[in-house]
Amino acid sequence: MKKLLGFLSGVMCLGLAANVASAGPNAGGTLIVHGDPSVVYTTDIDSYCGFAPLPAGCESAVTNYPFFDKFVWWVKAAFPEGASPRLSGVVFGVEYDDSQIFLLGWGPCGDFELADGSWPGPGSGTAVTFQNPQTSQLVDLYWFAGYDYYGNGVSFDLAPNPSQGAKFADDSVPSILDDIAGLGSLGFASNPGTLPCPAAGAREGACCFEDGSCQVLRSAARSSAAQSPNSVSYVAFG
Repeated sequence: MKKLLGFLSGVMCLGLAANVASAGPNAGGTLIVHGDPSVVYTTDIDSYCGFAPLPAGCESAVTNYPFFDKFVWWVKAAFPEGASPRLSGVVFGVEYDDSQIFLLGWGPCGDFELADGSWPGPGSGTAVTFQNPQTSQLVDLYWFAGYDYYGNGVSFDLAPNPSQGAKFADDSVPSILDDIAGLGSLGFASNPGTLPCPAAGAREGACCFEDGSCQVLRSAARSSAAQSPNSVSYVAFG
């Protein structure tokens, strides 16, 4: 009975490990919105991609603008510290009140875009792809320019693409799709916006032991657990 329990526990742990391992290189990444009030919008500039780097990282992003003035803001993919992203494509959407927020310009930062016919209207979505995989922790995906006319504390929200959800794709064939872990927003006036920076550190997983108990552990803890004489790694089957 003890041998059977150990075997079943081992299968459970391996199965859970396989589920964790099935995540692609873009797992845990989020989409954030960043504004830089020093960048002035003009129709003389065709693309604002690359105009607003974040050398201090995701946490330094600006997610609020005053109302009425014209501004530029960016959608960026943000990946956890220590991750090795290989971003070849992304699908996402937008939600906002177009009776209060007025867009003046917009454009993708990738090599190809396939957008809804109503893009970038509220509730619409787009897909952006790159010819070469992007491997930085922060990647420009899109830029918008516009303003909030009334100052009622509204926001410009990132949302799932209405037909494809919110996902990252890597450069595998076929691509491995990872759900986007968080979607940010840009607030105007009294609305602070939201900044879902990716969680730092290891992922959580589960491991079951010879005595039948299971624990949810972070990856570093799972490595330590594997060295325990009570872990399934040391179950004797003979």
